[in-house]
Amino acid sequence: MTPTSPHPFVLRTWNLLAREYTHYNQAAHGNGPAHGPPEARREAAWQTKDRYLLASAALLTCSADVVCLQECSVSFLDPAHNAMAGVLKEAYSVFEARDASASPGAVVLLKKKHGRLTLAPGLAPQVIAGARFGGASKTACAVPVVRAGQPEPLWIVSGHFAFNAAERSEHLAAIADAVGAAPVILAGDFNAKAPALAAVDVPWFQGLTRVPCTDPTGLTGDLSTPVPIDHVYWRGLPGLTPQAFTEKVPTAPWRQATARGGRGTVIGASDHVWLDVAFQPAG
Repeated sequence: MTPTSPHPFVLRTWNLLAREYTHYNQAAHGNGPAHGPPEARREAAWQTKDRYLLASAALLTCSADVVCLQECSVSFLDPAHNAMAGVLKEAYSVFEARDASASPGAVVLLKKKHGRLTLAPGLAPQVIAGARFGGASKTACAVPVVRAGQPEPLWIVSGHFAFNAAERSEHLAAIADAVGAAPVILAGDFNAKAPALAAVDVPWFQGLTRVPCTDPTGLTGDLSTPVPIDHVYWRGLPGLTPQAFTEKVPTAPWRQATARGGRGTVIGASDHVWLDVAFQPAG
């Protein structure tokens, strides 16, 4: 097959804020006691469902060719907890990277119809997970695809990385072993700003190019300060130029000023905003 001119495509990356970790934000969502076991301090079930609806609507409206999710709970893809889960699964093939406990993890959604990317024949998706990477949610999902008119496989990797630099580097090295020297797009929540990532001592990662974006995409742990911690890196896409777009300045997804029974009303899908990258023909 002779390659044709590269076709444009759009990638979205987004940390969805897993319900399992909302006990850290009890003061913001207002559900449960101020102190106690984590399970009792998570957001209310209706708050989760409201957030899931907002997230699903945003994904379906965008209709990106491929979506990289982090902190994606099993329940997000379960119609019992997300009324739009079935619609999402009709629109996208789902590839999940979870540890043995089925904790929240990294997920790749690949558009089924009219998408510019399709699953690469002869290659299998890879799950890169393990305790040494910093926790149950710190997984990566690597999916091999091919672009319209381009026979060479391209790896799409959704990753959620640790705060600890050594654990993050070990995770990146494991992803390098999984995808090798092939073209790749690595997207996700790195829990680090760009200057810290520039110092990562993993040769494979050093060979990737970061898509320029200075907009904040997430919040500090106390939900007080927007920070640019979600990034997209790439390699091996000749003829294409990436351009990044973000949703807005990230804010807490609950508002206590309009609380219902002490529980904050849901005003957003996550404590992160989505980051879109359009890969378009150069020139």
